Amino acid sequence: MKRETATRIVALVLALMMVVGVIPAIIGLFK
Repeated sequence: MKRETATRIVALVLALMMVVGVIPAIIGLFK
């Protein structure tokens, strides 16, 4: 496994966590 691939996977996981954290906040604002 290359270091570039690992870095890319970590970046994707962090992005997913941010999206999952932001979506409920947006829903909360509209309610």
